[in-house]
Amino acid sequence: MSTVFSGAFAPSIGGFLTVRGYERLIDIARCSYADEAYQRDLKPEHVEEIRKFFDDGEYLFFPEIIPSVQLDVDYEKAGAPSGDPFQLIRDGEPFKSNTNGLDIKPRKARSTSDLTRYHITLPDGQKLFKRIDATKRRSSTTSTPRPAADLGRGF
Repeated sequence: MSTVFSGAFAPSIGGFLTVRGYERLIDIARCSYADEAYQRDLKPEHVEEIRKFFDDGEYLFFPEIIPSVQLDVDYEKAGAPSGDPFQLIRDGEPFKSNTNGLDIKPRKARSTSDLTRYHITLPDGQKLFKRIDATKRRSSTTSTPRPAADLGRGF
């Protein structure tokens, strides 16, 4: 089984390809890891404050969690895409990595004014997302009761 994230395409944030959406924090945690090059040290007291915030259940809204993913391709292997992965996605074409199974597919727009939406599928057991921000929020769910971990988070 795989994990699917869905969101609207937005070519923003300094020219990076961006898909914005909401997913359960537990799903983001399952598919991501903290990139130590970006993360500050995890302070146990801060994690505890966030855990208490979850437990209290009042005003449960979190800012975005920012994951990144590399579009890996081996052009020498079978199944390599015909073009540059970034350009394929910009052009509304699907991309599937022939090295790690990452699959990014556009959905059909419901109308001409609808945003381009994508499904991003990650194979089970693959932690392909690097968390650029929000590791503390993600870490606070590891021993938090199930309802808090099921809450949606922007990404």
